[in-house]
Amino acid sequence: MNNLAKAALAAAAMLVPGAAAAQPAIGNVRISAQIPVVCNIDSDDFAIDSAMGQAQGTVREFCNAAQGFVVMASYRPLEPGEEVRVSYDGETSELAPGGMSAVAFRSGPRLRTIPVLVRSTGLQSGISVALGMTPV
Repeated sequence: MNNLAKAALAAAAMLVPGAAAAQPAIGNVRISAQIPVVCNIDSDDFAIDSAMGQAQGTVREFCNAAQGFVVMASYRPLEPGEEVRVSYDGETSELAPGGMSAVAFRSGPRLRTIPVLVRSTGLQSGISVALGMTPV
């Protein structure tokens, strides 16, 4: 940059009044954010053989949905005479024969570790119950 250009830039900088730069800014600013809904349940499947009759463990549930979420169990269809019950955090649900059942509803966002007990009667063969969740 030549000396003439440097001098022109310096002169232009002196034309900006310092008082104008020190005045407080007046106006409105609106800031918003969209946070995606994320739900996850961390659990191994609960496997039961016909002789054992039950399985127990814990799951870790996380969901930031303000409206809450539903915990679902998926499993093989039940044969006539087979019964499977899931106790999820103290609430017991009997699983429907079709292979998918809701086992719990949670209102609001959560991050918790939950005890789970799966009991069966009359199993003709082993069964594995997988838990998942969906936001409401």
